[in-house]
Amino acid sequence: MGLQPGRGEASARRHRACRADGDTVGVLAGLLFSAEFIALYESLRWTTASRATLFIYAAPFFVALGAVFLLREERLRPVQWAGLALAFAGVALAMLGRTPGGGLVGDLLALLAAALWGATTLVIKATPLRRADPVKVLLYQIGVAALVAPFAAWAVGETAPKHVSYATLALLAWQGIVVAGVSYALWFWVLKRYSAPQLSAFTFVTPLVGVLAGWLAFGDEITPGFAAAIALVLAGLALVNWPRRG
Repeated sequence: MGLQPGRGEASARRHRACRADGDTVGVLAGLLFSAEFIALYESLRWTTASRATLFIYAAPFFVALGAVFLLREERLRPVQWAGLALAFAGVALAMLGRTPGGGLVGDLLALLAAALWGATTLVIKATPLRRADPVKVLLYQIGVAALVAPFAAWAVGETAPKHVSYATLALLAWQGIVVAGVSYALWFWVLKRYSAPQLSAFTFVTPLVGVLAGWLAFGDEITPGFAAAIALVLAGLALVNWPRRG
């Protein structure tokens, strides 16, 4: 009779297998993350920033759709789907009048970015990454993006800048430390604890904040329908988070 491995050895093997699985899906999440931003930035060659913003915030719909198959315990009820639609209508209303001059290619690339964003969220939530440390999840994405980005830039004909100002360095530090560091780590931490479709719906607030920031910083025009847009987004979020009966 052959010798059976001890409990310690079996536990170590399971740990190594889980770590390997985590590394695999971590790389996958990083590739999806990289592809999302490549698609989004390329969309700006062909469409306006406002239209790209509108289309990328279709991401919560992709998360909710994926949850039907991958996160069955988090599937949205009809009233919550209605809330998603209402909140997106609010975003569309906020962007109304700011979206002329777009092109089909750019719009489709922005929509592709939304699908990739949704896919990244689902991979993190529906795989062993949901148990990983949020900082580790962040490092998977940043690490893969750092490897992919130079080749992507070369492929689309981007050239390295010959001069970088202090203002540019400050903006890069803000993007790297606060936006891609602190905020994403917090997002992954919250994602581990709450429903992915419901949490994704809160991203509809982001473009409204962007419009307000444009008004405060650059004097951009606020249309009369903006208050209605805020009301639609808030009403939609209320429906998405509507408690179950009983």
